[in-house]
Parts: sequence; structure tokens; C-alpha cells
Amino acid sequence: MPSKSHPKKLRITEKDFLLANRRAAREEDIDMTKKQKELISRIEAMEARYQEVKRVLGELENNLSILRDYMESGQWQKDFEADEAGLIPQDLPREVLSEDALYNLLAEAGEMLASVEE
Repeated sequence: MPSKSHPKKLRITEKDFLLANRRAAREEDIDMTKKQKELISRIEAMEARYQEVKRVLGELENNLSILRDYMESGQWQKDFEADEAGLIPQDLPREVLSEDALYNLLAEAGEMLASVEE
């Protein structure tokens, strides 16, 4: 009669159990490390964007203030009249002296800043 082969019983020692748990813990650590790296990378990217926008908005607000003061001080009107009198060279860029350009730019920028603050 052929002998029946019995499957060998699997014996797990305490040492094997601890090693398996350590291996699983290392895999979790690797997963957590990957997630942490992704988290840190994302935060660094968003922080860089935040700082850039903050810098640009600061410059924008400063330049808008200077242009607004120029328009409201009466100096813009004097420069406009000088251009009308032909005192400014024709090849000098002077879009700022356009009757509506400066006003429209200030209005658009104000709307944009207001929408960002909302």
C-alpha cells in the first residue's frame, strides 16, 4: 500500500513571528516615509508659490499706489498736456499718458486684488 504523504506541519517559532512583524513594520515605515516625503514636497512647493505671490502682490500694491498718486497729483495731467503740445519725443513709450489706459489699469488691478482677498 502506498504511503500517504502527510503535509508537514508548519511550525512558527517566536523568533519567526518577531522577524515577520519587524519586516511588516519596516514596510509600513517605508510607506510612511514615502507619504511623508510626498507631504513635505507638496508643502514646500505650495510654500514657494505662496511666498512668490505674496512678493508679487506687495510689488503690485506698491506700483499701483505710485501710479495712483501720479494720476491724482495733477502731474499726470501736466505730462499729458506736454505730450499734446509735442514736447515728448514720438518714439518714447507713453501708454501711461493715454486718457483711459491708466485709469482702466488701476480699476482692473483693484478688482483683481479685491477678488483675491475674497
